[in-house]
Amino acid sequence: MKKLILSTIVLTSLSSGFLGTGTVDASEHARNTYNNKVVSLLAASDPTLAITHTEPDSYLWNELFMETYAPSNTAQRWVMEYDANSGGYYIREDTPLLTSNPFYLVYSGGWFIDPHLSKGDVGSLWQLIPVGNAYFVRNMARDEYLTWHLRRSGLLDVDVTAFNWDREQRFIVQVVGEV
Repeated sequence: MKKLILSTIVLTSLSSGFLGTGTVDASEHARNTYNNKVVSLLAASDPTLAITHTEPDSYLWNELFMETYAPSNTAQRWVMEYDANSGGYYIREDTPLLTSNPFYLVYSGGWFIDPHLSKGDVGSLWQLIPVGNAYFVRNMARDEYLTWHLRRSGLLDVDVTAFNWDREQRFIVQVVGEV
């Protein structure tokens, strides 16, 4: 009976990392891998597509959509800033397209990129939830997930919706540089 109890304690300790197995939880891995890095957010189901912020346009100035990935396209480059208090990330433009200050990806139920919203506002924190080599990108304030889909206009639009395994909600976070 003593061997069974001791075996259970050792197995439980090993699986939880208590005995110093060197395991790193997914959130720590994401923090160490992506904090203060320039990334592109690629569709996991089609990594030739990346989240893109439109170039200045009077009609679509603050829209996000999926476009063919091009490493030199600054509209596809984002900076991840880890917030230790929440365990989430602020995500901002790497190269500002509209002003001298970069916009943060903020979802408050309306636009993604709003000149009146910024880092620290409700909807500005995003959590990376690992699934294989990809992530679900969850808006921490709204408990909804980045999603992309084909619109009638032909654009591959980026949106935030409730979690759904059948939707295109998985993204590859590809590091392309450092801040």
